[in-house]
Amino acid sequence: MKHILYLILKNGPRALEVLDAIKAHGFNGTVIETASLKHALEERYEDHQFFSLQSWERLVNAGESTFSMYIVDENELDSLKGTIREMTENFQRIKGAMFSYKIEDYEGAL
Repeated sequence: MKHILYLILKNGPRALEVLDAIKAHGFNGTVIETASLKHALEERYEDHQFFSLQSWERLVNAGESTFSMYIVDENELDSLKGTIREMTENFQRIKGAMFSYKIEDYEGAL
């Protein structure tokens, strides 16, 4: 069975370290720069909806937080969560949150 894990991290140089560690452990996902509704209405950011991790350092301070999602097999979920917990020191070193769901209906080759 597949699971989807959602990860939200406060932006900053350490957020990139978490994403690098996730990649180094063989995981891939989708990363989207985000802002809270309050900040989105107060400030207008340039359009950075899609970017490569190579341009991440330039963008890392442009938004308030980073949202990413990962589709993984059930037997990989604990490893992914463990990597995130380790790199964020249980979200004490880097503020954020994660949550996951079982995907009941899944088609594809990810």
